[in-house]
Amino acid sequence: MIINIDAKSWHGNTIRSRFEDKLMYEPNTGCWIWTGAITGNNKYGALKISQNEAIKTHRLSYIIYKGEIPDGLLVLHNCDNALCCNPNHLRLGTQLENIKERTMKQRTRNRYSVKQLGKAPGREGGQF
Repeated sequence: MIINIDAKSWHGNTIRSRFEDKLMYEPNTGCWIWTGAITGNNKYGALKISQNEAIKTHRLSYIIYKGEIPDGLLVLHNCDNALCCNPNHLRLGTQLENIKERTMKQRTRNRYSVKQLGKAPGREGGQF
């Protein structure tokens, strides 16, 4: 995705200025915390870049400060803070790397598998 971050947006400000206006520096971790809108269940920051399109703010930060994101790669957080936009805390990686790291750091939404917990009482056929 190519984004002209310094062009005036439909808001009248540049995407870069709208992005940077919503960051708060956290001195203990060095994280740049996004204080604007967040996406649904993922709890990632989001910024509208046009009337019909939004981008996750950690991805936008990577684009602004480090460059384009190659197809097939994700922007991963070293700090494990989904709202962090500090480019020094971001790196490129694959979905497989993200899954392995999530498992290793026990960051899964449900830290127990169905095999570990067994079937829920009253549920037949393994349906949950």
